[in-house]
Amino acid sequence: LGQMREAGATLIEATPAGEQMWLDEMADKAKFGERFRAECTPGYYNNEGKAGNPIGFFTGSYGAGPRKFFRLLDEWRQDGTMQGISLS
Repeated sequence: LGQMREAGATLIEATPAGEQMWLDEMADKAKFGERFRAECTPGYYNNEGKAGNPIGFFTGSYGAGPRKFFRLLDEWRQDGTMQGISLS
């Protein structure tokens, strides 16, 4: 928001390219825990042993973990270009 204010913008939106970039990142990192969940005893975390649940517990989480997620956000902010964002 600070960068938005500095630019004199009042609206911030994700660009279509930015949305796709994030969807690709999420899909890429979602596979990190698949093997573990597939080998787990059936339960809540692995949709009772059924792989590929589109609304499962881990479906919307960032698969590389919180440290990588926060590092990714920090690198994006430090870059300063606000790639994937449109200000107006």
